[in-house]
Amino acid sequence: LNNTKRMIGEIAREIKEHKAGDRYHNEIPRSIKLGELTAPTANWKELLRQFIGKNGSSEYKWNQPNKRALAAGYYAPRLKPVKDSLDIVIAIDTSGSIPNSIVLRFLTDAMHINKAFKSTIRVLLYNDSVTADIEISYKRSDAAIIADINKVMAKAHSGGNNEPCIKKYLADKGIKKLNGFVLFTDGYIQESPDLPIAKHYMFFLPKGGSSNIVKRYGPSYIVDVN
Repeated sequence: LNNTKRMIGEIAREIKEHKAGDRYHNEIPRSIKLGELTAPTANWKELLRQFIGKNGSSEYKWNQPNKRALAAGYYAPRLKPVKDSLDIVIAIDTSGSIPNSIVLRFLTDAMHINKAFKSTIRVLLYNDSVTADIEISYKRSDAAIIADINKVMAKAHSGGNNEPCIKKYLADKGIKKLNGFVLFTDGYIQESPDLPIAKHYMFFLPKGGSSNIVKRYGPSYIVDVN
């Protein structure tokens, strides 16, 4: 709220100065970024929680009835999450545009969110190539996962961003299709990125990022990880 008030104050001041110049009275100064004011910051934790819950692999258990179906007068199987699924991948752009502190916070929060589902997801850090492949599993201790994260963070930020390397890396691992793919990037990527094949996509962008390209492929959200 305070940030919005500050931006409105800056807009009012710039418009006043703009008009004082006796030019373009009916235009808004180009320096004003209305997109930053009108684009709300999304609750990324809740969005990621919903995404994992919706796209995690599931199986039907016929010997365990769906209680809601029984209450409605018919028998239906219970949908139970399959543990140890690697069908959801989170890729994080570490080319230098997103600070280490933001990446670390995103990873640790994603770790806690995923543990509630008792499943396993794969997190890839990438720039010119995939630099780290981290398994976030409910079976592993927080300390072990954080140790893996810290091990790769020091060398993660370098080079440019090359999204097609993610698809190739996964294909080399025998993974050609995903239930869900999440990309955390500033959005300044290739015009036509060759993303991994997935049933559903979601894109997170830090403040100042651009959704012009990624919004073509799925829902994109401006997030404040801090």
